[in-house]
Amino acid sequence: MLTKIWSPRPRNRSCCPSSRVARVYGYEIIQKVRELSGGQIEWSDGMLYPVLHRLERDGLIDSEWKEADTGRERKYYFLSSDGRKAIKAERQQWLAVHNTLCKLWKIKPASI
Repeated sequence: MLTKIWSPRPRNRSCCPSSRVARVYGYEIIQKVRELSGGQIEWSDGMLYPVLHRLERDGLIDSEWKEADTGRERKYYFLSSDGRKAIKAERQQWLAVHNTLCKLWKIKPASI
């Protein structure tokens, strides 16, 4: 399980809500990361929420409080226009790292 190495760092934008997803709440991000990684990446709310708050302060995400189907208030996060630009740049950097490591390890890069 990759809890330490790949945990969200304060400047890491990789935990941002996807530009394809309109609005998501924090626990939903944690669940999605766990699901997509096949349980290999486990983020806690204590790791994620400080990153979301910093991204919000930096203007990369916005948020709004809305009532969920359960009647409980949840804070939903979504990318700002600056956040969409930042994600595009971050994705290019991650793909460069990924492709370089694939060459180093002599494996075929995964296409996205």
